[in-house]
Formats: sequence, structure tokens, C-alpha cells
Amino acid sequence: MRLIKQLQILGRWLLAIGIGCISLCACAEERLVVLTSYPQEMVSQFEAAFEQAHPQYRLEVIWRQSADTQKLLSEPGSGDVDVYWSPALRNFLQLRKQAQLRQLPPIDGIAESVHGVQIADPDHYFFASEIAGYGMVVNPQTISASGLPLPTDWQDIASPAWAGKVTLPIPSQVGFAPGLYEAILGALGWNDGWRIIHQMAAQAKLATAGSTFVTDDVASGNFAVGLTIDFFAHAAIANGQPLKFVYPHHVGYSPAHIGILQSSRHVAAAEAFVAFVLSDAGQALLFHPDIRKLPVRASAYSQAPAGYFNPFTQSVSTANQTSLETLLRRQALTSAVFDACITRPQATLDSMWQQLRQAEAQQTGASPSLTEARALAEMPLISEREAEDVHLQTVFRARRENPAYEAETAQYEARWNQEIQQRHARVMALIQQKPAQQTEATGKTGQLTSP
Repeated sequence: MRLIKQLQILGRWLLAIGIGCISLCACAEERLVVLTSYPQEMVSQFEAAFEQAHPQYRLEVIWRQSADTQKLLSEPGSGDVDVYWSPALRNFLQLRKQAQLRQLPPIDGIAESVHGVQIADPDHYFFASEIAGYGMVVNPQTISASGLPLPTDWQDIASPAWAGKVTLPIPSQVGFAPGLYEAILGALGWNDGWRIIHQMAAQAKLATAGSTFVTDDVASGNFAVGLTIDFFAHAAIANGQPLKFVYPHHVGYSPAHIGILQSSRHVAAAEAFVAFVLSDAGQALLFHPDIRKLPVRASAYSQAPAGYFNPFTQSVSTANQTSLETLLRRQALTSAVFDACITRPQATLDSMWQQLRQAEAQQTGASPSLTEARALAEMPLISEREAEDVHLQTVFRARRENPAYEAETAQYEARWNQEIQQRHARVMALIQQKPAQQTEATGKTGQLTSP
């Protein structure tokens, strides 16, 4: 009898262990692995809210910089990752090309473009989860002391009154900057866009990756305005810096995305997480003071704090409809052109523009030579047709991985350096022409060509 009782106890104990093992297995099957480059302050908000809404899933987060994502996903065991969530558009395009993303059904209410700029994959291999806006961080006190109005668009800070009061990021050195200049060029068009960029860069401070943040330069009062992306400005403002962020009329956006890996072992959990991030509740988390991003669900803005910027209520038309691929393919080339005509010749560029503007301020009546000088100073280094050349885009984009491309780009840059020097010399010669010579030169300025 005693033996039977002991066997019964042992049986109950073994049954309990078995149930526990089954429970642990169930937990393991319901885990969800999210790969992201977002900071913990943001991810923790989504993690807590998602697990509260879906207690049957346990979220595990892998943090990797965007540059390390491809390496991680190509390693053995990468099948552990279910969801990729990041602002790294290039990675999503590469994963789609490699057939590593699962195609998803359409989701009602989620924007796929904003003012003609595509922000999501039209085939739904990934969705935009939020957007950040390019614009201007300003120091209201410095602007007021200068007697200048608060700028509302890119053109506003291109006038001579802003000389010495502007700081611009160098696109080849500052991560967010290539998209910023492409946004200006996309909104204003190639020729007008470069005209405005040249004017803004005249007598401006160029910010490098190793220098202080644009926001720090503006907050210190050394500059009145700087070009940046909204979340850097919002973080500085949250830390007490006396700044304001201005979304220009022709505002540009940088989208972030979310997608499910084809190798996901927990598809139901992954779909639940993507649906939550894109839901009204998930999108409303973007308004949190530690996050401050722009939702891609228009209905979410009904929960926004007072005065929160809403991209869906802006009446802005872009110069061209822009695809996701277009957002990236030209950036390396545009950055190289910026370096050739602005970064490397900055000292002579500043002097040239200072003298040109002084001469224009002093002129009385028409001045053909100054008209030609300004046209040369504002002219794009390459034409829009050249900028859309696929080979030219490719050699600059892949120069670091291909020695032949590196040699070819070096030849382009040497030729551009020489052309810029000749342009500046011609502009200076035109500025210094006497009034009598200007009248004589009228017939020589009909057709403007690059030197």
C-alpha cells in the first residue's frame, strides 16, 4: 500500500514536470525576435505596449547598427530573426532583392507615399513605420537679434542677409545629410535646387562628422539656423536647448520600415507585431517625448499633442514623383558633386560670393557682367541628365568596393576640381570688370556654357 502511494506521488511529480516542459516549449514557440537599430528608449515603449496587448508573445530584441545587419542575416542561425525594423532603407531594398522578406497583405490607412514621395514598397515586402522630416533648426533669440524673419522654406535662408549665420552638414560625412539635399533637389528641381544650395552654402559653416552637432552650433548662438533632421532637433530641445525646428514648406522625409523575414519561425507573432506597430495604438506611441517621430497613419494624428507637425495636412507638391530607389541611387553622386563645388573650394567659394554680393549691392542699373557672374556661380556642376546616368551613379555608389570605379571617380573629381577653379576665376574676372567694360560685354553673354 505504501509502495502504491509512493508511485502515485512519483506519477504526479512526473506529470507536473511534463506539463512544465510543454509550457516551456509553448513559451519558446511564442517568442518573437526583432532586429533593430532603434535606441532602447524607443524600443522599450513598443515592447511594453505590445506585450500588454499580446501577452501570449514574448519579445526579444537584437540591436545592430544598420551597417552590420546584412552580415548578421547572412550568418548561420539568422533564422532566429523574425522582424526587421529600422530606418535603413538600403538594407530593406537589398533584403527584398535577395528574396529574404515575406510579402504582406495591404494594410488600410497606412500611407505608401507622402506628397509624391514613395515611402513604402508598392509590392508590400515592407511597410513604412514612421517618417522623419528634413528641415531647419533655428535659434529664435539669435534670429530676433539679427532682425531677420523666421524662415519658412529653404529659399528664405539663401539671401545675402543670412551670410555667416547658416551651418550646413556635409553629405559625404554626415549620415542623414545625403537624403536632406536630395529632398531639396527633389522638391525644387535639379537646377533651382542647386541654385538654392549654392546660395545657402555661400559664407556658411560646413559641419563634418567629427565636429559638433548642427544643433549645438545653433544653440550656442554662433549661427542662427542649420539644416538637420527633426529628431536631432527635438532631442536637443528636450534637453533644454533654446531651439525651434521648422518644417519647410517644401519639406522632405526620411522613411523607416518594418518587414518580416522569409525565414521567420514565428510568423503569427511577427504579423501581430507588425500590425501593432502600424495600428493607431502603435503609431500613437511615436508622439512620446522620448521618440517624437511622424506617424504614417493619418488617423493617428487625432491623438497628437497640440502643435505637432502633421505631414498629411501640408499642401506641398514635389517637382517629380520619387520612388524608393530614386531616394538612394543618386545620393553618392550628389554628395561627390557637393564636395567638388562646395566642400573642397570652400575658402575661395566664400570669398567669391562675398565679393559678388557686395558688387551687386553697389551696382546701379543693369550689369551684364554681374548677371553672368551670378549665373556661373549658381550653375550646377553637372546637368540633370548627367545626374541620372546609371553608370555615373553606379561608379560613385560602389567606388569603395571596386578599384576600377575608384580610379574612374578620381578622374571625374580631378576634372571637376579644375572646372570649379576655372569657374571661380571667371566669376572673379566678371566681378572686377569696369562699368564701361560691362556695356561692351553685353553681346558676349547670350549663351552661358561651362568653362
